[in-house]
Amino acid sequence: MCDMPPHQPDHRTALTGAALIDELIRRKATFAAFRLPGKDALAYVQHSADLQPPHAGQQCFVLAPFDTGEGPVLCIKPEMILAIDEDRSTMSGIAERTDGPEHALFHGLDRTGYRSAVAESINAIRAGQLQKVVLARTIATDLGHATSGSLFQAACLAYPSAFVAMARTKRFGTWLGATPERLMSAAMNRIGVDSLAGTLPAY
Repeated sequence: MCDMPPHQPDHRTALTGAALIDELIRRKATFAAFRLPGKDALAYVQHSADLQPPHAGQQCFVLAPFDTGEGPVLCIKPEMILAIDEDRSTMSGIAERTDGPEHALFHGLDRTGYRSAVAESINAIRAGQLQKVVLARTIATDLGHATSGSLFQAACLAYPSAFVAMARTKRFGTWLGATPERLMSAAMNRIGVDSLAGTLPAY
């Protein structure tokens, strides 16, 4: 996890790829840019900064908290859909927002805290209080001259078979991730689920 740097675009050039995402960031737009494996990258842009829960059958980009106690599942509604790699000279229809400061970056466990959490988790498993623990620690890094848009494009190139996504909202800040896991697929009357980290025995 890292703070995404701002970027001042050169408006004399076409807005495409990284420059398009950087301009959305500069305008503090509420958006989700994503690339499915083998597909073109798209950006869902929502005009309002307010996020609402998704409704059945609604096309949207879902934002779900790690802990359900942190709040409800919310979504970004695609009031505009932009092709990331399509040249455009303007960003008409997307206003520059003057929102206050974004959500502060969460600083998680450092090396010492991570080691302590591992030891506590092992003790809890041995005591029968837990069956499985998934831990992660935060590493701060200097991104140099990289921009949010260039990081998104680099992830798309580095992980061609992964689902790559970047989401920016006032509430949650800016996140970038890439995962090979497919939550589920639906076709006709059939639903398929891939669980790469399943913990239940197969029957």
